[in-house]
Amino acid sequence: MSMLDRTLDSKKAKQEKTFATGLTKVMALSEEHDFPMSFNVIHGFLFGLCSAPIAIGPAEWVPSLFGENDAVTQAIFDDEKTFQVLIDFFNYMMDQIQGESAEFPQALKLGDSMSGNFGMDSDLGQWSQGFIDASEWLGEVWEEAMVDVLEEDHTIKSVMLSFFSDEDFSRNLHEELIESDDVTFEEIYEDFLRLLPNTLKAYAFTGRKLYEQKLASDPTLQPKVAEPKVGRNDLCPCGSGKKYKKCCLH
Repeated sequence: MSMLDRTLDSKKAKQEKTFATGLTKVMALSEEHDFPMSFNVIHGFLFGLCSAPIAIGPAEWVPSLFGENDAVTQAIFDDEKTFQVLIDFFNYMMDQIQGESAEFPQALKLGDSMSGNFGMDSDLGQWSQGFIDASEWLGEVWEEAMVDVLEEDHTIKSVMLSFFSDEDFSRNLHEELIESDDVTFEEIYEDFLRLLPNTLKAYAFTGRKLYEQKLASDPTLQPKVAEPKVGRNDLCPCGSGKKYKKCCLH
């Protein structure tokens, strides 16, 4: 299956539209603070986050998602409804990773030209940038969990998923890595585009398996499951007896 012939899932499309609507306010706020955000960027980031071989709580990943911008981060933590939408989105992505059914956003549209699929003006470029943001933030986590036999394969998948963030960067990478003049940038572009859906699933599969191995070797670790749907004013699930907003939320 390629990006060009995939069958859209109407149930997922409806759910993702709900997430996009619920995050409209925070996306607008992030743009005001010179950190442009879109649904595709958030989707790419959450995919990278949920695929990682480690369990990370929202107190850590929410600030990273929004570039450590204190104003935007605090606005999310203070707005119970928006925060819950973001947690629900995280749960949705985690369910896909654990169910081996990860996909690109249902509403993601490809451009009519090759250049139309690169950079922040394109849906695919936005998704790739979100993925890069998560990958760079979690770089040390992957290094610690990685085994030699998987390292090269993982690097290739990372490059493929990051490829569409910037055309100039990808063209330079092609010149550096592809020694044969017989393989053009256009051919690489077409191959990567065709293989993206399977690359997405394979990347997620690697992270999940590495995490399962880590759990098997250290039973004290918490299983990598979706964050509980806890409201800011609910009792904290840690058992402290305090409200979530006064305890483990931050």
